[in-house]
Formats: sequence, structure tokens, C-alpha cells
Amino acid sequence: MQLLRALWLLSALLLLLLLPLGIHGLESVDRDALEEEDLDLEDEDLDTVEGPRSDVAMNFVADLTDESAPRVISSREYVLLLGYASWCSRSAALLPEFAAAALDLAGYGDGNGAIVFAKIDAIANPKTAKLYNIKGFPTVLFFVNGSVQQAYSGGDSKEEIIDWVRKKTGSPASTVVSTKDAENFLANSSVIVAGFFDKFEGDDYKSFIGAAKQEVGTPFIQTNSLNVAQTFHSSIRKPPMVWIQKNEPEFYVPFDGTFSAQNLLDFVELNKFPVVVRMTSKNAARINSSPLKLQVLLFANEIDVKTVLPLFEDAAMAFKGKLIFLVVENSDIDFAMPFLSMYGVQPEKPVIVAFNYDNGQKFLLEEDINLQNILAFCQNLLSGDLTQHYKSEPIPSKDERDLRIVVGKTFEKIVLDDSKDVFLQITSPWCGMCETANKTVAKLATFFKGIPSLVIAQIDASSNEHPKLEVTTYPAFLFYPAGQKNQPITAHAKTNLKGLVQFVKKHAAIPFAMPTTQHTKTKTSSTSSPPDKDEL
Repeated sequence: MQLLRALWLLSALLLLLLLPLGIHGLESVDRDALEEEDLDLEDEDLDTVEGPRSDVAMNFVADLTDESAPRVISSREYVLLLGYASWCSRSAALLPEFAAAALDLAGYGDGNGAIVFAKIDAIANPKTAKLYNIKGFPTVLFFVNGSVQQAYSGGDSKEEIIDWVRKKTGSPASTVVSTKDAENFLANSSVIVAGFFDKFEGDDYKSFIGAAKQEVGTPFIQTNSLNVAQTFHSSIRKPPMVWIQKNEPEFYVPFDGTFSAQNLLDFVELNKFPVVVRMTSKNAARINSSPLKLQVLLFANEIDVKTVLPLFEDAAMAFKGKLIFLVVENSDIDFAMPFLSMYGVQPEKPVIVAFNYDNGQKFLLEEDINLQNILAFCQNLLSGDLTQHYKSEPIPSKDERDLRIVVGKTFEKIVLDDSKDVFLQITSPWCGMCETANKTVAKLATFFKGIPSLVIAQIDASSNEHPKLEVTTYPAFLFYPAGQKNQPITAHAKTNLKGLVQFVKKHAAIPFAMPTTQHTKTKTSSTSSPPDKDEL
């Protein structure tokens, strides 16, 4: 099961490596405190700078060197430093978001307390890289008064960076004082946590602020104005009140529990995502950190998403707070295909699957996609009544070769047949060492051809699964004695043909007479050459 979970995270789980990366940005840099060469800023004001927004934003990120880094970091209260390598694709993807946050937060903070966004090429500036232990790329560090306080722990989008920075450098909740400000938040935020209080004090308010400090990636706002609160939702009447506002059909979710920081955090965790989340490489890590570990996923192309999504949303509303519903568009090939390959399905038509993030169990909706079948699938998932899905290639047509090909659907019938001794080679097309092993096992099958109690078989474990097949390396040789299938015996993967012949003879539960080399040559298959005398 651990392997399944590892595969699930392979595409999207490479994403977890991005979590310790830092992105921090909030404002323009005070030129009086930093020399012009540190900033690469032109003399023009922002309003007069021509060119794409991303180019302008980059001007708000100080470009540091081994010489300038100590001066800049020690002279400012807050510095967010992005350590990168010029050849690193993840650094290249992160830098525009980092710069966009710096631009959008230009002017945040005053004087020496203003936040400096900075970057440094860690390869070209090894002294700074060594001093701050910048080894992987990108690495983002948050400095307070010249010392590293922590690595950035938020998301990798501009919005998540901004939220993280505000919580680290000021109030964890933004105060909204006018209906215009409230309308701006509604227009520009996909999700917010809002609090309405008579005064910004007292135990309930402290619980709200406590949750705001701990929740990463979701902005918190606060107001003590009824008019402002009702701009968010007209049903709000009196404080204290906390709710989640989302830019989707389920746009208003009120908190109805007992005020405590932990209760509010649990409320946010269960409700901050849309009813149906579009899962991408950027938000996969946050989704996988949700307390909802049973995931239902729809894989489809853009046109089919529009057709199936209303049904999927209806099911999501029926199981809100119990299951998390995700949509992955097949056009995002690098992200979608590794997941689909885990299930052994193709993206020609919409596919609904489920995944238990806690234990790696997989499930596949094999019936037609309609609301009734989706609801039944989800209910059985929740109750534990779904049968796990193990991927399998199609069952081969009648095969006259000496070497039996096993797929997921035939593993039980062939390998676990108690009336047969079975030698099984586990292989994979991407395994470099498997080519030699394939040839050796083909000769082994030819050598033992004609012994009715013995099966020499091969399975491609990258395309076929079975609950009783667990391997961690390729190639692998397993022997399943007749009547003793629960504890297969392992042979070393580099064992030569002679060694494998002796291995099979030693562990076979059903005695047989060893074939002679001459006998083998007269009965060999046309698809493989017989073993040479020297090999045996």
C-alpha cells in the first residue's frame, strides 16, 4: 500500500517538495536603504514603466550578490530571500509569482519595517549559499532583523505568498472598514474567512486571531461594522460571527460551533475548498493536507467536464464535509497522466475514481456515469463497501509460448493455483536491468517446457496489480510452491540460468524429473533459443 501511495504522490507528490520553498513578497523597496545596483530599478515611476506586468514586478525584487546580501539582510527588519539556480525549472516557475506578490504589496510597511523581496543566484554566489545553507532549489528564507526566522511554508501562488507575508509581519487578519473595501475583497478573493465582532477584543476574538495565525494560505478579514458584514451576506445580524466566503455557488458557510482556535481551524480546513476543486500541480499539496482523506476524482477533457460537472457537483453537495471532490482536466497531461496510469485507464472518456490518501487504496467507478451511480459509488466508499481496484492489462489471447504472461486479472488463476509450482518474474518496461533477466527467464521457460506441474511466468508490474503481489525492486524472481502460496520464495535478481534451474528444482513442491539438454533442444519454442550447454 505504501507503494501505491508513493505512486499517487509521484506527480502530484513531487509537489510536496515545493512546500519548503519560500516565496515572500509584499512591497516595494526603499531606495534610501538599498543601493540602486541591489534593486535593478529604473528611475521611472511604476505608472510610467512600459512592458508586461511580470517585467515590472521583477523590478520590485532586489537582485543580491555575495557582496550585497549581508548588507541588505542586516539592514532591514524583514527580508524574504529566494535562493535559486539559473538552470532550475522550479525556480523559474516560482520567480514570477514571487515578483507579483512583491508588486501587489508595494508600500506594505513603513520605513525600515518595509518588507524586502530579494533573490540570489546560489550557484554564482556560493558564500551566501553556504552561509544560509541554501542547497536545494528554489529555497526561500524569511529573515527578521538579519537572522533567519524560518523557511517559507505557504503555497506557491501570488495570493498565498501575500497572505503568508501579512500574517508573519503584521496582523493575521485584515481590517475592513468600508463597504467598498468589502466589495474589493469579494471581487478579488476566491476564498476568505471573515469575522464580525463588536470589538476587537475578548475571548472569541482571541480565538479568531489564534486561528488566523495558524491557518496558512487562507486570508482572514475582520470588521466591527454591521453594514460591512452585511455586504458579505445579508443574513448577518449580530456579532460575534465567523463565516467562510467563496467565489462559487456555495458562497457562504457560517461557523456554528463553540469559539476556540482549534474549532475554527477545523471549520476552515473542512470548508475552505470549493465544493468541487479543480486540482492542479499548484494546489495538490494543500489538497492532500486536508483532513478529508477520501478523495473522489473526475478526469475528463474540457468539453466532457462541462457535461459531467453538474452531476459531480450534486454528488459533492450530498457528501459535503465527508469526501473531497476533485476535477483534473486531461489536457494537463503532465499532471493527469501519472494518476490515470495508476488506475490503468485511458483518457478517451470521463473517468471517476476514488483514492484513500491514508492507506493508498484505489477505487474505480466501472458503471455508467450518472447521478445515481455516482451517489452509490460515494456512499459505498464512505461505508467501506467498495471493492478495491487493481489495474490490469487485457487478458492475453491463447498463448502457445513457453513463458506464460500473467496480468492482474489472471494472477489468481495462474500464480495462486495450488496445484502448480509457479516461478514468476516481475518486470517493468522502464527497468534497465530487466532486459537481461527477460532473456534468461525465456530460456528458463524453454528448459522446463513440458513439465505439467511447473509454470514459468512473467508479469509487468507497472501495468498490472494484485493485492498479493508486492515488490520494491525490478527485476524480481518469486517462486510460489504448490500448496504454499502465502510465502513466495525470492531468488536473487542477478542469478544466472544455471542458478535459476537449481533454484526451481530445489523449491518445487511437486517432484519432477529434470529435463536433459538434448531433450530441451528437440522441444524448444520457435520464439526463444534453447539454453546452451555451457549455461547449464
